[in-house]
Amino acid sequence: FVLTSSVGTDDRYEVNVIDLQSKDKKPKTIFPGFTDNWSYAGNVGTKFYFLTNKGAPKMKLVALDIAKPGAQPTTIIPEAEATLDGVSIMNGKIITQYLVDAKTEVRLYDLAGKSLGKLPLPGMGTAGGFGGDMKDKETFFSFSSFTRPASVYRYDLTTGAVTPWAEPKLTFNPDDYTVEQ
Repeated sequence: FVLTSSVGTDDRYEVNVIDLQSKDKKPKTIFPGFTDNWSYAGNVGTKFYFLTNKGAPKMKLVALDIAKPGAQPTTIIPEAEATLDGVSIMNGKIITQYLVDAKTEVRLYDLAGKSLGKLPLPGMGTAGGFGGDMKDKETFFSFSSFTRPASVYRYDLTTGAVTPWAEPKLTFNPDDYTVEQ
């Protein structure tokens, strides 16, 4: 169990973990001090992944093996030129959402941080969601743009296919229009 505490509304957290299988269930502090943003992204066994701004104003993804006393976080996905806005970990993949020139870019990585390419989006716009559990083989995300109202898409983590799942009925064809930046 991951317990995140904050003082006030700043993105500065202290993070504790509690082993719910343990008899004493005593919290173990892994990031003390309320100095940085530590957003839990997921874990594989005792290896926990966190999105952080520590030494990375545009965010990076780190991993920490909480079973190793004194272990320090290791960078999995370093800070990039674009701002890392969100991370999900499912089915052995890391799904990241970057803010690139005021639009979303979704990049995929393996658990070691090796690039697996980009997720094709329906156009230039904003995507969000990508929630799920480690064993899920699919996830859903929303997408909207200047020519497409908010719609929900399904991403198959095994095949890489992106398909519409729920779209509003429109009186026009969004593909008849071009969005340029």
